[in-house]
Amino acid sequence: MEDKLRAAFDSVHAETELKERTMAFLAHAGEEAPPRRLPAGHLCRTIAAAAACLLVLLGASGYYTLLVPVSAISVDVNPSLELSLNRLDRVISVKGYNPEGEALASSLDLTFQPYTQALEEILSSETVSAYLAGDNAVSITVACYNPDKSAQMLSAAQACAQGCGQVYCHESGSAELEEAHHAGMSVGKYRAFLELQALDPSVTAEDVQSMSMREIRDRIAALSGGETETSTGQGSQSSSGGYVQQSGSGGGWGQGGHHGHGHGGWQGHE
Repeated sequence: MEDKLRAAFDSVHAETELKERTMAFLAHAGEEAPPRRLPAGHLCRTIAAAAACLLVLLGASGYYTLLVPVSAISVDVNPSLELSLNRLDRVISVKGYNPEGEALASSLDLTFQPYTQALEEILSSETVSAYLAGDNAVSITVACYNPDKSAQMLSAAQACAQGCGQVYCHESGSAELEEAHHAGMSVGKYRAFLELQALDPSVTAEDVQSMSMREIRDRIAALSGGETETSTGQGSQSSSGGYVQQSGSGGGWGQGGHHGHGHGGWQGHE
């Protein structure tokens, strides 16, 4: 059969190479073709593309859960700093709002710690302990869009402050938090500034930037007849020995009001 095919092709005027390729094809036409395999490079690119698509789908959810701030806690005495928290109640950034606060923030490694652990570490730090030993009052202010969550955080902050001395715990609202960030202050110091400004309208945010919480409280005491949060414990006393005072809450976070470390705008919904 092969000889007959070869004889038939000899009579066709075609290039020798073309004839030989065709003969080889016909000779092996009945044989099973080997399975086609993708080049290694093409296979790797396909796997990489599929993995990238999966990461995009999972990444959006993971980014929102882990890296977007939804609540905050400020600690103010003379160092003034603020913790930004994600939906898992973990610290995702720490920002100092004065040189002392920046120094304290840089000396502590609080990233991705539970906020209760972070608060305990701040209160037990050498810097804050020295202020407490010197009869200075520390203000802890929690800010969260969800009233129930805010109350839970406030209770946890009180527990952390137990036995630490003059530590005063407050609850603030989302609008006040945004205003504080626009003014370049932590929410706790901003609350004290508003209290002082209500007694002396000439006081500006710039005036209190370099003031310690003790200085602000002493100024408030002088203008209000000697009553201060520190000396009278205005508000209701907590079981921790500190005091809790509530401010307005509710409302959603604005966009772009946070001056943290580039984690996006504050989120105002679950």
